[in-house]
Formats: sequence, C-alpha cells, structure tokens
Amino acid sequence: MTGTDGGGLPPHLAAYANSPGELGEALMDELVAAAQRRVDRIRELGERMSAVRVRESSPDGVVTVTVDGNGSLLDLVLTSEVNRWTPEQFDEAIVGTARRAAALAFARGGELVADFNDVMSMKSADSQRD
Repeated sequence: MTGTDGGGLPPHLAAYANSPGELGEALMDELVAAAQRRVDRIRELGERMSAVRVRESSPDGVVTVTVDGNGSLLDLVLTSEVNRWTPEQFDEAIVGTARRAAALAFARGGELVADFNDVMSMKSADSQRD
C-alpha cells in the first residue's frame, strides 16, 4: 500500500495509499455504509413480507378468506348459500379455501425471499470483483 500508484487499491481509495490512517477511515466508512445498506434491505424485506395479503374464494364463491404472509386468517366472508351446506361441506370449504390462500401467501413470501437472495448475491459478487 505504498507508492503513488495506489499500491493495488481500488481507484476510489488510491488517494489514501500514503496515509494509512485516512485509508483506514475510508475503509471503515465503506464497511459501515455497506452494512447499513444490508440492514435497509433486510428491513425492506420484512416490510414486504408483512404486507403480503392473499384473498382466495371457494370455487363456487360462497367462501372468501384473506390471509397474511404467515397464513393467518384475517377475514372470512360467507354468502347466504352457506345455509344450505352440511357441516362437512362447510368445514371443507372454509378449511380448503384457507389452505389454498395460505399456500399462495407462503409462495409469495418465498418469491420475496428468493428475490432478496438474488439481489444480495449479485451485490456480493459485484463487491468481490472490485
């Protein structure tokens, strides 16, 4: 890290080649900024995951459920047609519809995590090339 050519440092740090203290500060600033960007991305992922909502209806439209990203039931709407069902039909329609909604919510959460991982791995690969 000596000499006027930057001593193999990335171009944006070459000016600090003859000043170890300033180079250390510049490197620490970069490290802190990179860590903050990662924290921000993780926070954004959490917000996006929390915002997942899936609304699903039974094939006949009698049951409509809304679930969050954890598959927790947020809303249940039934039409008057439910009065004609047996308890078994009622149970199957609600549970089946809620299960489909939860599966869709989990899939959406998985897509968000996969997108996050893709972005983070690209950022990591980019930083290793610098």
